[in-house]
Amino acid sequence: MSHTKPSRGARFGKAILWGTGLASLLGIARTIASPVRDLATDTEEGIRRRTPSLRNARASWQLETRESPEDLFAGYAKKMDLTETARVRMLRQYEVLTWFGVAAMLGSLVIVWWNISGLLLSALSGLFTIACAYRRDSLRYQRLPTFGKWLRERMWWIFG
Repeated sequence: MSHTKPSRGARFGKAILWGTGLASLLGIARTIASPVRDLATDTEEGIRRRTPSLRNARASWQLETRESPEDLFAGYAKKMDLTETARVRMLRQYEVLTWFGVAAMLGSLVIVWWNISGLLLSALSGLFTIACAYRRDSLRYQRLPTFGKWLRERMWWIFG
């Protein structure tokens, strides 16, 4: 039975761990590492099984809704009992919220000057602003396009 002698550095490291009373950390790390490694492997294989292929993912992102955006909005308005006055009131509300989101985004960018945490606030206020702008446009034009299609149209208006 041949026993390999650990290197000098490994022996020195173990001596330090024993001297400081932290020698049990190696056993704890081994005890925790093997189930975690197995779980990570199982999770990775499960993700691979459940993830669609790139071709399927591209096809699903390109799908358009069967109904026209105007019909979808009409169904939404009927479901929510959205009268013309309620639609105009909601339109004004989302216009105000959109401008509030823009102000919050600009304010958070000013906060970045003092503290980096303003980046998180900026990202959150940007998402809030985009969501309010989508609803505002849906109410204004009385159509519910998919969010991706709306975003492409909006980018075309801004950069086109």
